[in-house]
This record gives sequence, structure tokens and C-alpha cells, in this order.
Amino acid sequence: MNGVALNAQAVVVAALLVHQMSRTWERGLRELGYNHAPVFAVHMPDWATAACQALALPLSLTAALWSDSAPMRTAGVALTVLWVFSVQQRLANHAWLGGVSAVAFAVAPAHLVPVIARDLLAGVYLSAALFKLHGEYLFSSRSAGRVVLAFYFKLLGLRPNRFQLRWLPGGVVLVELAAGILLLTPHGLLPALLISIAMHTVFGVSGNFPFSIVALALWSLVMSPRSGHLVLPGALDNTWWAVPGFALLGLALGRTARGSRSAGIMVKDTVLGAVFGLLCTAALSGPGPTPEDGGPATVVHFVVGALFLVNCGLVVTGVKLEWSFAMFSSLRPFGRSWLQRGGRSNRPRYYLLTLPERLPKTLLRSVPADFLYQSTRGTHAVHEAVAHRLEDTAAKHGLTFQPMQVVPSADFSTLVPAESPSAPCRTVLLFPAIIPKDFSQHYLG
Repeated sequence: MNGVALNAQAVVVAALLVHQMSRTWERGLRELGYNHAPVFAVHMPDWATAACQALALPLSLTAALWSDSAPMRTAGVALTVLWVFSVQQRLANHAWLGGVSAVAFAVAPAHLVPVIARDLLAGVYLSAALFKLHGEYLFSSRSAGRVVLAFYFKLLGLRPNRFQLRWLPGGVVLVELAAGILLLTPHGLLPALLISIAMHTVFGVSGNFPFSIVALALWSLVMSPRSGHLVLPGALDNTWWAVPGFALLGLALGRTARGSRSAGIMVKDTVLGAVFGLLCTAALSGPGPTPEDGGPATVVHFVVGALFLVNCGLVVTGVKLEWSFAMFSSLRPFGRSWLQRGGRSNRPRYYLLTLPERLPKTLLRSVPADFLYQSTRGTHAVHEAVAHRLEDTAAKHGLTFQPMQVVPSADFSTLVPAESPSAPCRTVLLFPAIIPKDFSQHYLG
């Protein structure tokens, strides 16, 4: 006998709420009010940013749980979009995936939810693999795959051998390709789920449980016995082992960038592991979707496929890099791989900033001190959207960060002052907020 059932919109909004709560748990309540780099260039006061960050997703979830009516669905979508507008510095790939899913599930009939979720997951995995198929990721010592593996092993007190460091990037690509391709094959659903759980477990314990939770939320909808809903199994179902199992993995293997974890962070890792395990339980206990062929399902395949092709095309033509499911792909804003041959000469624009001699406390309420330090020390450049916002904030205090536009040097080894500089403009943050000035440094974006 099955237990609790939640509608699809509530499931993905709850996954986004876990993401927000995890960030706040780790970074503190003060972060909620920072408004130094709005992703969509929506400049809100500190208090409004904090209100959207703290309240929009809980209210969206309440609306989704309150009623499945059109007005409540619309209200939930509006609140989720409001939360997205308040996000600063970087819209994580899984946050973008969750936001798109919340909108799609609010307007789609329940029987199409498994089709949409399956297509979205396939698109994410295949895109992630595609964006890693270049020399910097596969063969360079600066490969994000190698850097992350070595760093995480070091936190565990281990040392990866040369074989692991050499072949891991290619292995990651093969796993992502396998998961994406199996999702699109008639009998590949269960193998794809098992591969995905293993992959997202690694992502989770190494510091990205929120991404894994959003992905497994979609998986739970793909495998659900009731279309458009997450259905938890009965109390005696043997898949419940996943909850304590993944909670223990989060506790035992979770790490922070500093290595040591406070008691609060250990509790957070345990809770996130348990939530991930709960979603694995729902996915593993489900029989999988009833095949949906022809008609509306074909339209879904076409629309989702077209959206991912456009997404890839925007990266290849140099229009954007963020929200492209290219995280940890080692792609850079000024890349020279075959994927980025179409980059435009005048975009993106990055700037070096200089720290003013005095910094009012009121300015530091809007800008995190560590971000301000990194963006003004001369080793990193910030995107023009951030430079414009910081200058706007500084001007209110009679200060300036003296933004100086930089461009790649002739040999693409570093960023150098532009010969014909332009002032930073207010724009959407389509590229990373901050990047290393020296191209020899590894880059995890």
C-alpha cells in the first residue's frame, strides 16, 4: 500500500527550498540580504532581496500543497520566479532546472509530467557530457574533474593515484552519456536510474547534495506509479533502507572546502543525505511510467529537445555560458575549445576593480566581504553586470571601484587592459560573476 503523494510542482519547489535552506544553513542568515550581483539584473533593496530569498519558496510550496487549482499553480510559479530574480552571483544549474520544471509542471497535464521529467533529465546528462568533450577537461592537468577529485580525496585523507587522475574525466563523460542515452531507450530506464543514483551520490557527498536532490526529485516523478505525483512506498517496502543509508553516507563522507566541519554542518550533511535517500526510495519503489507515445508526448519531446539544442547553440555562439549544465566542465568565458569558436569579440566584458581606501559598514551589508576581497585583489576579474552593480552601490557612498576593462592577451595566457575600454553596463549575468585573471589557474565553471 502506497503512502504520501505530492503533486509534481510541490516536489520540485520543495527540492529548490532544500537548496535555499542548505545555502542559508552553511553561510548564515546575513547572506539572504546580499544584493551585489543579481543574476537577472533586478536591483532590489536589501530587505526585499532577503524577503524573496527567505519567503518566496516556502510560500510557493504552500500554494502548491494547498490546492491543485490553476490560481494556486499560477501563484506558485510567480513566487518561484520572484525567488529566481532575487538570486545573486550565480544561478546554479540545478536551480535553473528546478525553476523550469516548476513552470512546466504547473501548466502540463499530469500524464505528461513523467515525459517532461524524463526528457529534462536526458537533456541535462547529455548536455553535461557534451560540454566536457574538449581538451581542457579531458587532458589538461587543470581539468575540473581532476582538480575536484584530488581536492576531495585530500579532504578524506587519501591520495588518488595517477591512473585515477588520468582517466576520471573520461569516465565522468561516459557515465553521463550512458545515463542520458539509456533514458531515451525503451528498456533503459532502470539501468539509467541506478547509474544516476551512483553518480549523484558521488556529487552529493563531495559537496553538491542540492543538485542531486533536484535530479532525484525529477527521477521520482519519472518512476511514479501515479502520473504527476511523487508517491512514497508503504512502510514495509524494502527500499526504505536508502534513507538511513544515504544519511550515514552524508555524515561520514561529507566535507567542506575547509576540510573540518562544525556540528551544525555535519547535521546538515546528514539531513541532506536523508532527503536524497527519501527521493531514491520513491524512485526505486516505482514501477516506471506507462509508455506515452504519439500526440502530446511527441510535442514534449520536440519542445524539450529544441530547448536543449538552443541552449547548446547559445554556448557555442558565445552568447552565454551560465545555466548551460556545463558546471565543472572547465569551459571558460574566453575559451578556445571547439565548443567556443563562435565567441563574440566584444562580449563578455570583464573588469578589474580597485578596493577604495575606506569601506563604510553599510556597503558591506550589501556585498559579502570575501567576495569583495577576491574581486579587488587583482587576481580576479568580475563580469560587467557585477562591476556595474558594485559601482552603483559604491556611488551611493561617494566611492568608486575604478573598473578597468580587461581582455584576453594575444596568447590567451592572461587578461590585460583593453585598448578601447567601455564602461560596465547593467545586464543579465550570462557568464560567471568572477574568473581568474591568469588562464593557467584551474577554473571549475
